[in-house]
Amino acid sequence: AGTDTFNITMSGVGTGASLSASPTLTGVERVLVSNAVSGTATGTIDMSLTDSALTTIGTTASSTAGVVTAFTNVNNIVAAQMKGAGNLTATYVAGAVSGTGDAMSLTVNGVGTSAAGTSTFDVTGIETLNITSSTNANYLTLGTGANDATTVTVAGDKALTLALGTSASTTTVNASANTAGVTVSGIAAANVTVTGGSGNDSFDFGTSFDATTGTGATQTTDVVAGGAGTDTLKLTLGTGTTADAVFGNVTSVETLNLTGTGTGTGATVTLDAKAM
Repeated sequence: AGTDTFNITMSGVGTGASLSASPTLTGVERVLVSNAVSGTATGTIDMSLTDSALTTIGTTASSTAGVVTAFTNVNNIVAAQMKGAGNLTATYVAGAVSGTGDAMSLTVNGVGTSAAGTSTFDVTGIETLNITSSTNANYLTLGTGANDATTVTVAGDKALTLALGTSASTTTVNASANTAGVTVSGIAAANVTVTGGSGNDSFDFGTSFDATTGTGATQTTDVVAGGAGTDTLKLTLGTGTTADAVFGNVTSVETLNLTGTGTGTGATVTLDAKAM
């Protein structure tokens, strides 16, 4: 009875090395790792012998950037938690994530060290990833599997810097439940809707910001709702003219941050008083 936790401690020095454990667990709800390995080793926990009582996996500490704590063969969808500078991955058995509406929760607690020193979370087969940023500011990148999630939500009372990854499929980022501010980059898909919370939020679309263009099935439109706070929309523009019509679906954004590309004549941005 109760909520039972199986704790694993990993330590040592390794570069490309692998540590592994395969516990047989019945009626255990939480499996948590304190990873003190230095170097770039991977610690793998094979969960194939764990029953469906499992609700939570993750790290209670991970002291070294680049060190991976990997949970494999997870039999049912669970929540994850991360703490420290290292990375976390979760791989489900195929049957656990065979649907099209699979959702997973992730709580981050002081992960990464800066926007240039993020920790990485990766998971496959999840369509909705619900992130809670707690205890300390967090710096997180989604790996190549996790950025297949089409919906990412952010809650919590601590700031989160979130890089969606290099090939993000995310079309909804909803940070309305975060009170400390989120900074999101790597927004790459078409028809993206982003929503800020009560803090100072920043959304970086790079070159992927879509005006309302095309018709019917080919129409692409990005929607930005900054929410409360002082919010920033960052865009990278090539040559040409960007008129206020492009920003017709942008609301509650106080700062427009523009960066040009290439050489020669840059973009001309024309805004009227109602643009944002």
